Amino acid sequence: MHLAEIEIENFRLFGAGESALMLPFQAGLNVLVGENDSGKTAIVDAIRFALGTTSQDFQRVTDEDFHVESGQRTSEFSIRCRFADIDKESGGALLEHLSYENGAPCLYVSFLARRNDNVNVRRRIVVEVRSGREGTGPVLDSNVRLLLQATYLRPLRDAERELDAGRNSRLSQILQHTKEIAAHKVESFSPADFVLAVKTKVQPEFPKSIANISRLADYLLQENEGVKEAGNRLDTRYLANLNLGDEELGSRVSIGEDATIDQRLRAILEKLELRLSTVTDPDGQLPHGLGYNNLLFMACELLLLGQDRDTLPLLLIEEPEAHLHPQLQLRLVEFLQEQVAEDGGRPVQVIVTTHSPILASKVKLTNMILVSQGRGFPMGPEYTLLSPSDYGFLERFLDATKANIFFARAVLIVEGDAENLLLPSLAQLLGRDLTRYGVSIVNVGSRGLRRYARIFRRKALADGTPTHSIPIRVACLADRDILPNCARVISSMETDSGEEKSSNQPRYEEDLKSEIERANWIEKKCIDDGENVRTFVSGHWTLEYDLALAGLGHSLHTAIALAKDEAKLDKKPATTAEGQRERVIAAAEVTWEKLNADAGLPKSSKELLAYNVYKPLLGSLSKPVTAQHLACLLKSNKSDGLSLHIPDYIQNAIEYVTRPDSANAATGQNTKGAGNPTQ
Repeated sequence: MHLAEIEIENFRLFGAGESALMLPFQAGLNVLVGENDSGKTAIVDAIRFALGTTSQDFQRVTDEDFHVESGQRTSEFSIRCRFADIDKESGGALLEHLSYENGAPCLYVSFLARRNDNVNVRRRIVVEVRSGREGTGPVLDSNVRLLLQATYLRPLRDAERELDAGRNSRLSQILQHTKEIAAHKVESFSPADFVLAVKTKVQPEFPKSIANISRLADYLLQENEGVKEAGNRLDTRYLANLNLGDEELGSRVSIGEDATIDQRLRAILEKLELRLSTVTDPDGQLPHGLGYNNLLFMACELLLLGQDRDTLPLLLIEEPEAHLHPQLQLRLVEFLQEQVAEDGGRPVQVIVTTHSPILASKVKLTNMILVSQGRGFPMGPEYTLLSPSDYGFLERFLDATKANIFFARAVLIVEGDAENLLLPSLAQLLGRDLTRYGVSIVNVGSRGLRRYARIFRRKALADGTPTHSIPIRVACLADRDILPNCARVISSMETDSGEEKSSNQPRYEEDLKSEIERANWIEKKCIDDGENVRTFVSGHWTLEYDLALAGLGHSLHTAIALAKDEAKLDKKPATTAEGQRERVIAAAEVTWEKLNADAGLPKSSKELLAYNVYKPLLGSLSKPVTAQHLACLLKSNKSDGLSLHIPDYIQNAIEYVTRPDSANAATGQNTKGAGNPTQ
């Protein structure tokens, strides 16, 4: 039995109709990712309202839980949970509340809260919990609701306090229901016979029941000489003087002698505390940090969920990365995925919210749900346009750096380190700081560009009905990869035999004979565009060549000179002469003048100048190092005219991901090639 779907209407940021939330869950691990205020916590709180929690936290519906539409707060909200895979054991206890769909039993839990603005009404908010798809079934009484309680671990929880001894401690609740302890509750045992056997040197059988251990301790205390003498003195010297008539007063020391087995068990378990032991601290005497204590607490909760038949095997965890360093976050994800996939024991369903790219990078994409602007988007193959090979590729290469795409308001997907380093500086020149706009840059390499873009593409329903688009703008920056005509005769573009390298595609500008051919070339680059995903293709060849051609050749030439000098320094001892950078820049000014003069000769062109500036990067010179120097030069240059020399496709991409209006599903259309300037 697992939570298969939740529908939320008019609760907090979720509205009604098209704005309501309908979100499916898997039987195993479900990880909710997304930026702040996207709706992750609201989803978890909705589950808590509908089902309740084992921690018995008091959760009260307030006015703030009702959705606000057009400045008016709604009068009611509803939460409906659907459970599937009902087994015979669970179904028997819930029989009168079950529904049947396609011949299979399912359970609906409908939570309805109504608000009354009349201040004279004693109960301003009335809550009703019923079964049935429309919430018209029988009311779920307290006994049934106990069977449906989820286990909830709040964010920034104090795990050490939860594991401490105390009245109604969480540890005592967990241990009381473990099968190893519950199995011996009805054990037959006589404390007097046990003590007699010890005195007569007969090997007794030690009690396995904790309640019987309590009875044995009680008996030993009563038989203790010190306790007996103190009791006798209390009776003879004090109580005897307080007798009334023939009634003699006496005392009896015991540990809850008249207590039931359950009362004895709870009393002892509430005195227990759980501490973490290590190789260097086997007795658990040393204090441990919040991170390790949180892992211990989660393991303890899973111990109960995996075996207690009276507890719903649903674990809700908010921000498990709190207090955990990266390696422990990775290990935690592995642990959770192992637990939900375990063949033995009882299947456990886990719903996690996280803000951690490290944790998200370790989760299988099929277990992830992207939450954005009040909508949930499962990442399973039945919902996305990703192919089976895409899932395999992304599972291998979706690292912590790339996983930040799930937490951004908009995404720039680029093909290399140079774009990754340069785009923030270029965006600042355009007055659109990417950090301020919540834009993530993800460097995926040219081979992965389409795969990462398809994460944000949604599959239509089985009947062909379009689904909601993910409201996150995604701009993919791709090189046009068409060389200028002046490069055809360059020896580096020829084979050893002097023949041009063969290719099934045009490689030079003059090979694209017509506008149709040019459009078809761009169309192939944008084949995965659609909804809010757009590809912006460079106007000519590559990023660096286009920068030089657009008017940033001077800065690029200087950056290349600095990169060359840095490459030389890498081969020398770590000592740099003072003023070296200034000398390199001064020398670059001289060579720049020569390049300009050569470009001004007859039959020369600005394309040739751009090519000659870019040419050093065709060899072994590092593009990332060059890009870093160029970014610094652009940042230090206060000229207002630099923004005019940024290539159109970069300007269009940055403008697209930093628009102030929301990228909503209604406008998510197929927009192949829409991000490119006219070629």
